[in-house]
Amino acid sequence: MKGVRTAALLTGLVALLGVGVGSAVTNPSEAAYNKYAAEQLGAYLKDSICSQAPTAFGLQKRCLSLAANNRGEMEQLIAENTQRQDYIFFSTYQTDLSINSLLPPYLSLGGSFLPAYRFETVGAFNTFYIHKAQRR
Repeated sequence: MKGVRTAALLTGLVALLGVGVGSAVTNPSEAAYNKYAAEQLGAYLKDSICSQAPTAFGLQKRCLSLAANNRGEMEQLIAENTQRQDYIFFSTYQTDLSINSLLPPYLSLGGSFLPAYRFETVGAFNTFYIHKAQRR
């Protein structure tokens, strides 16, 4: 009976070690997060912001074009506004963005009446999980 317990304990420890090593190896990088967040931001802009933009003067088309064609700039913006905490097995990301900071200078409204957002995301096993999205 003691041998069965020892074997079960060893099996459990080996499995736990395997999961730990697996999660450490698959902890996504900051560059992977920036790419993921830029994709999410582009989709949000397209679906929520641009769809509400006025069609006058081609503003809606311009918004859609900006959302689709500026992923590199969005990745840079996200990188500049994100704090990463690396815990070896997983990472947490806290990103603070304002809609005004996403607009080019000629469209920027300069006011603080545009919404700002805080996103808290966990990265593990090469996947990201947004666990909190808060409008501020």
